[in-house]
Amino acid sequence: MSFEIDLHDEETFAYDAEPQAFVLLDQSPIVFTVRGIRFFKPRFAHIGIDIGAITTEEKFRDTLYAWSLVEYELLRTKIASDAAKSPTAFEHQALLAAIDGDEKTLMRVMDKRIHLGRTGLKLVRPTTADDTQLAASPIPDAL
Repeated sequence: MSFEIDLHDEETFAYDAEPQAFVLLDQSPIVFTVRGIRFFKPRFAHIGIDIGAITTEEKFRDTLYAWSLVEYELLRTKIASDAAKSPTAFEHQALLAAIDGDEKTLMRVMDKRIHLGRTGLKLVRPTTADDTQLAASPIPDAL
């Protein structure tokens, strides 16, 4: 089963802020709300787990953890795919650094982006094979 990651899915943030709007863990068996079923069913199905089989808080937490590992890889793939379509990779480098928890790289990328903005320079897509090879090389730290 295929699952398309949406980098701007507000429901993900809503679950983090208000999990009881999605699943009632204080009941036995646990109860998924309509919103919870809409949110979790395709995610859990993607990793081969039927939402109806999740009846305990422990099983829910285990399944949610398993999903988070898959979601992490899907996010990395989505960011890389979007970066390949973009004339500049700054935003995508920043996103990857953020989801990896790499604050040093995140700050370095953001500093380079700010510096580029101050200079008024603009990055463009490579147009020749030589340009493509240059574009594939890392941005020097001196920027």
